[in-house]
Amino acid sequence: MIDKLILAPTGTILQYGLKNEQPEKRIDMINFKNLEINNKVAEADLYGNSYVHAQNDLRWSKFQAHFKPLFEKETDEVKVRFDNIYLSITDNKTIALNVSKEYPQTFEYAGSTISIDKVEVGQPSIVIISNHEIKNRAYESLNFNIVTEEEDISMEGDYKGVIVDKNGKEYDMNKTPFIYEELEQPRHFFTVQSFKIQGDKVVPKSLDIFGYNTTKYLDKEVELDTELIVKDEAGT
Repeated sequence: MIDKLILAPTGTILQYGLKNEQPEKRIDMINFKNLEINNKVAEADLYGNSYVHAQNDLRWSKFQAHFKPLFEKETDEVKVRFDNIYLSITDNKTIALNVSKEYPQTFEYAGSTISIDKVEVGQPSIVIISNHEIKNRAYESLNFNIVTEEEDISMEGDYKGVIVDKNGKEYDMNKTPFIYEELEQPRHFFTVQSFKIQGDKVVPKSLDIFGYNTTKYLDKEVELDTELIVKDEAGT
């Protein structure tokens, strides 16, 4: 739901809300491509999405997206073009971890084969999972927890991954120099997730997966009701 469009000399702000009542498949964020007013186009700020903290209705999460300034005072036509949406998918699965087994071990999840590369008890204990297969992978990152025999634990995570553009070209974030802003429809896939569980020989019991995240690119535009437009105090 789009709440309002604010026109100001310093920039253009689009405020919108996302409903929280569909936990199985939830939109966490919308990224816009641009907006058009009186046939003039303002590109979206790539890093200009932010969460609005004040919430009157807990069923909705409020956000605002920033665009380049448009010096328009009157308009009867506003078009907003979408770029992508970031989704959280709920898909629960529990994988038992057994330190007496030899690793790696694999399991199937969301159409992919995921490897548990290491489960090692020590100071710290270590759990490493990986999936280097990117093509046609449903998820970009997993949402999970490592359950141990102790309730109160401290855990450190380390992540490796690749960014994949529209044409399937991969960019290693740690090795390949590239300009993110110039990539076409980039998606960020985690390939290796390593965890150190602090403590004295803490034993991992299971890998509890809650779901995963993925990005979907859109080719869609909407026309706004001009009553949503708000001018700044200077009347711009």
